[in-house]
Parts: sequence; structure tokens; C-alpha cells
Amino acid sequence: MSTRPTPSQLGDGWFASEEPIGTGVIHELRRVRRRFVARPLPVLLLAGLLTAAVMGIAALALLPVVWATSRLKPPLGFVVFAALVAAAPVIVVAVRLMTR
Repeated sequence: MSTRPTPSQLGDGWFASEEPIGTGVIHELRRVRRRFVARPLPVLLLAGLLTAAVMGIAALALLPVVWATSRLKPPLGFVVFAALVAAAPVIVVAVRLMTR
């Protein structure tokens, strides 16, 4: 039965063989640019969806804080609508990730 090598036995060979982070980022940005040139609409739609999802997460995180600290509470219908609007892009991104 073989045992797994310890990190000290592995050494730094795997680390030295990895691509530097800066190089990897440049390659990914070039790939996105090539995809954008070929099909700009899907890239713009995906960028907008991801931006909306990030903003939705921030809005959902801040909603309870604002509710707890406000003296004059907004109507419950407004709060529910705001929560649904903030959650919609997050749900869409989650569904897209699960169906791939």
C-alpha cells in the first residue's frame, strides 16, 4: 500500500511549473477580447448579468441593515419588491451555473 507524499517530500517543483498569475490574467483577458470581437452581444449580456448579480448580492446584504436602522419603515410591499429585484439576477446566475 502506497502512502501519499508529504508536502516537504513534494518540494516546490509543482509551484515552479505553474504559470505566473499575471500571465494567466493576460491570457484570459485576451480570450475574452477574442470572444467579444467574434460575438459582442452575448459577452455584453453576460457582463451585465454578472454585474447585476454582484449588485443584487450587495443589496440583499444591506437590506436587513437598512430595515433595522431606519426610523420610518417603508411599506412592506416596497421592501418585498426590492428584495425580489435584487434576488432575480443572483437566481439567474445560479440557475445558469447549475445547468451547465
